[in-house]
Formats: sequence, structure tokens, C-alpha cells
Amino acid sequence: MSGQFLNDFCKWLMFGGDGIIAENLRHEQQKVIKYNQLVSNMTILHNVQNMTRALKELTKEGIEITPDILADLSPYWRKHINRFGDYRPDFDIPVSKLEYDLLISLMP
Repeated sequence: MSGQFLNDFCKWLMFGGDGIIAENLRHEQQKVIKYNQLVSNMTILHNVQNMTRALKELTKEGIEITPDILADLSPYWRKHINRFGDYRPDFDIPVSKLEYDLLISLMP
């Protein structure tokens, strides 16, 4: 089932053409697919990083993270994504460290 969510997310992120690749050359089709997978993976990483930060803040505030809370989380959220916005990268902003060591204790 998670593959279905990933495929739907990738299709949603594909710009224009309702997910239809208009190129007739195989190597051009492969480029479009790889680009879409890259954008999808980067967006999923961004979502997971934000959720991890939020969970860490809740834990610091003494809020218990339950399985019900975790069950509502998804790396495929898209409401906050402006697909067709005007994005100007600022390469001078330092990139924050990814925190892989977040431990969440689940109560049975």
C-alpha cells in the first residue's frame, strides 16, 4: 500500500501534463523520471526532517508521543507545498544538521 502512496505523491509532484511524459526519446523519458524521483525524495526528506523536529520539540515539552500520534504522520503530506511558486535559492543560508538520533519511547 505504501508504494501506491509514493507513486501518487510522485505523480502529484510532476510538473505539468498530468504525469504524462511527452518525450518520445527513451533517454529523455528516463531523465524526466529520474528528475521526478529526485524531487520526490528530496520533498519526503524535507517532510521527515520537519516532523522529526516537531516530535523532538513535543518531547522536550514533556508531551508523550503515542503510537496514535505517529500513526497520523506521513512523509507524503503536501498541503504546505507550493509546487508552482517562485523559489529563489539562497546558498548562503547554513544547512542544519539532520538528526538521526531521535529516540521516541512508545508506551505499550
